[in-house]
Amino acid sequence: MPFGFERKQYEEQLKSEDNLEKLYLEVNATYLLDGSIRPISFIWEDDQKYVISKVIDCTPGQSLKNYTAGLKYKCQVGNKNFSLFFETDTTRWYILK
Repeated sequence: MPFGFERKQYEEQLKSEDNLEKLYLEVNATYLLDGSIRPISFIWEDDQKYVISKVIDCTPGQSLKNYTAGLKYKCQVGNKNFSLFFETDTTRWYILK
């Protein structure tokens, strides 16, 4: 269990995940030569396809609530930024809603 500043970050992340649910998405992604994965587009709940105009950042991370490891992508569609998650153990994509 972390302590000090790290514990405060841990507790804040747990609180932020409490009211959110995973919404799994169908994602079109490209595997690059260096082995990294780049999301290209996704299908939303209403079956509309959205093209990701920019991947701002990709960081390894995990859900402290669900204990799942993966990658967190900060993405942009048009002028809207959002986070898209990739579970490495299930190879599924989701957002927190």
